[in-house]
Amino acid sequence: MVIGKEHLDRQTWEDGMRLLGRLPDWERLSHNVVIYASHGRLPDVFAPWADADQTAGKQGGDETSREIAFDGKDWRVSATPLQDVSGKEVGDLLIMCDITTVKVNFTRLMVLGGTGAAMLLALLVGFIYVLLRRTDASIRAQQAALRDSED
Repeated sequence: MVIGKEHLDRQTWEDGMRLLGRLPDWERLSHNVVIYASHGRLPDVFAPWADADQTAGKQGGDETSREIAFDGKDWRVSATPLQDVSGKEVGDLLIMCDITTVKVNFTRLMVLGGTGAAMLLALLVGFIYVLLRRTDASIRAQQAALRDSED
């Protein structure tokens, strides 16, 4: 969870973080401060995402979600605006989900689906080949029978 620095008094915030037993790190991000991270310290790879200026929008656009690779895993990071009681946007709730297993399962499914489709296509082509050979043999047999009857 990040809050814009313009909404906080530095000394009060640092005192509150110490009171909660958390490390106050005001200087880590330029626009925001991390007020809570479920896994301890927010990893550096997510810091640029967490530090987007609220007035400029997420990363300079309307992007509210993205995939980030970190620590050998793939993460889906989403940002939901936090509002105070007056409805003013004061920060973001960052949700980071490990999607490594989902991506591996999707890749496996695509490989199995592709293999199944290739096998089905091969069976279809083989069936058509056999059907055309039989038709061709039948036509040749009819032509031979026609020649014999003409003779």
